[in-house]
Amino acid sequence: MLVAAVVAGAEAVGLLVLATAVVVQAARGDRASVSQALLLAALAVLWALSLAWCAWGLLRVRRWARSPVVLSQLLLLAVGVPLVQGSSGRLVGVLVLVASVVGLVASFAPSSTAALEHRSL
Repeated sequence: MLVAAVVAGAEAVGLLVLATAVVVQAARGDRASVSQALLLAALAVLWALSLAWCAWGLLRVRRWARSPVVLSQLLLLAVGVPLVQGSSGRLVGVLVLVASVVGLVASFAPSSTAALEHRSL
């Protein structure tokens, strides 16, 4: 559970970095639409906060936390694949893919499943 929680926490930090970068780009005028940039930043912050809350839940071995973390890992896999295939952002894509796979494996590890089965809601 600890590995899954750490990965989810690291991804939450990454999403906050993304939100900050988008806002900075919009402030500098690098983005075509400021409103779209702010919406993207707001969604990234909301996702980061939700993921951080679920990471906290995993640390406390709460069953409710695993499903949103697994969903997030699957979504990040879908984000990472095009990043790896593109010319820019290849390193970020690899990091996203590795973190997603590690998070999924840790979430479904036998020790994680056993811990969640023996813990009440």
